[in-house]
Order: sequence, then C-alpha cells, then structure tokens
Amino acid sequence: MSARRVVPLVAVLAASAGVGSAPAQIRASERSTLSQTISGTVITIDYARPSMRGRDSIFGKQVTWGEVWTPGANRATSLALTKPVKLNGRDVPAGAYSVWIAVRADSDWIFYLHPDTTLFHMPHPAVSGMVFSLPVTPRHTGEVRETLAFDFDSVRASGAVLQLRWDHTLLAIDVGVEVPTPVTAVDAATGQRYAGTWMVTDTPDTTASPAPPKPYTMLTRYDEATRQIVGIWGYDGKADPKTVAPDFVLVPKAEGIFLFGILMNGELAEVDPTYLLEFALEGGRAAGFQSRTTDDDKIWSRGVRKN
Repeated sequence: MSARRVVPLVAVLAASAGVGSAPAQIRASERSTLSQTISGTVITIDYARPSMRGRDSIFGKQVTWGEVWTPGANRATSLALTKPVKLNGRDVPAGAYSVWIAVRADSDWIFYLHPDTTLFHMPHPAVSGMVFSLPVTPRHTGEVRETLAFDFDSVRASGAVLQLRWDHTLLAIDVGVEVPTPVTAVDAATGQRYAGTWMVTDTPDTTASPAPPKPYTMLTRYDEATRQIVGIWGYDGKADPKTVAPDFVLVPKAEGIFLFGILMNGELAEVDPTYLLEFALEGGRAAGFQSRTTDDDKIWSRGVRKN
C-alpha cells in the first residue's frame, strides 16, 4: 500500500470509530470467522465485529441511510461457498464474495455480493459491480446487540437461516443447499422383507464400560409414501411407529446390505459411510443382522428379530 493511500484510510478508521486513533478501532473490531457445514456444503463468513461502545444507535447515524456498507469493519466481510446455494430461493454459484448492504430508512435493505474479496470497507464499490442483489426486510428487535454478530439458525438438512444482528436490527436470509440424493427407494416386497422389531446388542469392545453391553430395541418399517425402509432407535413399543419420526433410512448397497442414512426433520442429512448393515435371510425374510465398520471390517453390533 502506498503512503498516499494510508493517510485517508487511517482518517476513515478514526472517524468510523468515534475515537482518537485508528489502532483503537482495529482493536475494537476484532476479526471473526463463522463456518457452518450443511449436507456437505460449507458456508463461511469472515468479518470484523464492531461494537456500539456507548452510541445510542447505529443505523441512520453511524451507518447513514442510503449507504452501501459492509456488515463489519476494516476489510470487507466475505462469504465463501464450497457449493452453489440459494439465498431466499435465488441461485448463488460456489465461490467467494465480499458482502455489502444498502441500508434504507423506509424500505427493504439490499444485500449485495461483489466478486472482489480484497476490498476495504471504504470506499464503497459501485453497485454496478455487484454480481448478486437481494431485498431483505430488516426487523426491529427488543434486544440491543452490543457487538455485531452473524449466526446460523434453524439448521436443517436442506439449509439454515443466516442472521445478522446489531443494535436493535436483525436481518435474516434463508440459505438453501443441495441435499444429497442417493437412491433410497425400494419396492414394497423388498421393503417388507427387512421390516421388523430387532433386539440389538453392541459388541463388548464398542463400549467403555466393563459391564456387558445392554441390548436395545430398533424398529424398521417400510414407508409406502416414500418407498423407503426407515428406522427408529430405542423404539419403546408403545407409540404407533407411523407417528414417530424416523431416525434413519436404509440406503441399499447390495442385496441384504445397507448404509445408514441419517434423517433430520424427515430429510436425508447425510449417508454415514462408517458402517454396513448386513442382513441374514431365512425363507426370504430377514432374520437377523450384523453391522460392520467399513474401515477395518469389525463387527460393531448384532441384531435378532423380535417380530
């Protein structure tokens, strides 16, 4: 950076801080990184965290109406995506972007993405250089947030809600991700073959306790609506299994061999590659199973049919 540019940047930092020197602003707005993995998509926010520091309000005063502002301080806030996502239903390609917001007094704010992640918070880039724009309605909250913060709320298999909070203001943007789609559907005859209630016992070396492993119940059933074999850990036998949210779905690998697909709110969050579930058939019906670790082929648990 040339000496000619250092002087105005320092002046801008000092003015933005409302204090006597740029170093005070830099120390008061420490850098932070927030990363969230959702169904294999990694979303990372890198930003500085300014605080109110006794100011009665931020928006309309420190951040003036009509300003195109990076939500943070110093170096521009960045958003990195390892895979394409949807922000409030609109497509954003994988990549890295700097984040900017046009703040307005009486209308929606505009969330922008710019392809240059090396920008400083001033001067603001031209709106014409933005590669993505999205109107977002700011919400007034009863809680005062002293320090600017991003967080992910309502995390689910297909996305989450990215939230920005500062002062009395909350901005929320839904982030949608691509959900893995392995083949989980099987025909009814196959599904019913593996449906049942199972008494499961872990092998002794999978438990930390010296006492023998305690058996537990697992239920599998064929769901006609989704054509999947779904299951419930620790089924107590009291509730109707059709009314209990399943914990997993069996993902076919070969005849009688499955992987566990982990369900989150009824959606497939991930396929666990750690274990293979191998069923033994008698008379065309599964009579028992064993689960093996895929890395060293050790038996992790065994199950026998109860009904």
